[in-house]
Amino acid sequence: MQDRIETERLILRPFEASDASAAFGWFGDPVVILHRTSGVAIGDSGLLVLKDYGWIDLGFRLAQPHWGKGFATEVASAWVRAAFDEFGLSRLGAFVHPKNVASIRVLEKAGFHSERRGSVMGMDSIVFSLDADARRGL
Repeated sequence: MQDRIETERLILRPFEASDASAAFGWFGDPVVILHRTSGVAIGDSGLLVLKDYGWIDLGFRLAQPHWGKGFATEVASAWVRAAFDEFGLSRLGAFVHPKNVASIRVLEKAGFHSERRGSVMGMDSIVFSLDADARRGL
């Protein structure tokens, strides 16, 4: 497994102690999104096993100054490719608050479809999924 994923504008790599001050604005995962040119952490993302819910979850969060610039779509697409092409997963899940229209759109652009509405980790959510076969167009 590689220790970093690079997209056109971002570097996804494990969280480091030096990222703590930049991460103050969001609740972080062990994988953080870095802006390629500046090297500054701008959010976190990754795949997380949600055993209680029975799926591997794609999650992403960006600091507010970086919203609306396509970074979330870029990182979601990179994790989808890694999940299916590198890790050999057959299915991914994701959940989002129903009022978070931007994140819903990101998941749809990445190929996810809405499965149901329910409570996930105590939050009213829309649950999305993406199967490897559907991604390949089979």
